[in-house]
Amino acid sequence: MWLDTLVGRECARCRARRTRRVVDGEPICQRCAQESAALAEPRIGCPVCGVEMAKLITYSLIVDQCPECRGIWLDPGELDRFEREVASRSG
Repeated sequence: MWLDTLVGRECARCRARRTRRVVDGEPICQRCAQESAALAEPRIGCPVCGVEMAKLITYSLIVDQCPECRGIWLDPGELDRFEREVASRSG
């Protein structure tokens, strides 16, 4: 179909976005790819209160957030990536 060639195929997961990205033979949009990656990451306990932290996707990063104390945990290098992403969007 000409539309698939022009703007990509419909995301196989959400069906809401078109994409040219293909994972395991299926079209998948960036947001759905990030959500899949977040689900695959191991869950960790909050270093402050011990509650299992939730995955939060922000500025193309997957960070851990405690639902109890609302603390944020960044993996090595994520703060630098976050700063670059924010700078690229605001400049």
